[in-house]
Amino acid sequence: MSLWNLFSPGKRAREEDFIRQLFHLALADDDLDEVEMEYIHGLGDKLGLTRERVNELRDQYVEGDIKYLKPPSGESFFTLFYMINLILVDEEVHNKELIIAKQMVLKLGYAPDTVDVILDVISRNQANNISVEETYKNLKERLS
Repeated sequence: MSLWNLFSPGKRAREEDFIRQLFHLALADDDLDEVEMEYIHGLGDKLGLTRERVNELRDQYVEGDIKYLKPPSGESFFTLFYMINLILVDEEVHNKELIIAKQMVLKLGYAPDTVDVILDVISRNQANNISVEETYKNLKERLS
């Protein structure tokens, strides 16, 4: 084990911080819709988190507790894409969501306009019945 690994946050800590970031974004409009909660549960499942643990993170959510732990380079786009996709899940794009998302992508090392580019591609693909997973795969290849 390298010295760096002793002081860097573990994978589970980064995953749970990502879930906290999603709650922060979902609550930008002061309302956590059922569809947003299901979306976050689905991402928690992809990360190996139980519904119970995701619910605990929701119940314990405090904006100041978010550390914005940088994901490993191979996971940065996953974090970016699924965070931005959350904005569209409830079919309402709020200005405050965009502001928060742009702040978050800066912390991930991306330009703020990345939010607009990805939102546009996701919206166009949804209109053409292209799945979120296919959109993710195509964008990852283009932007990575």
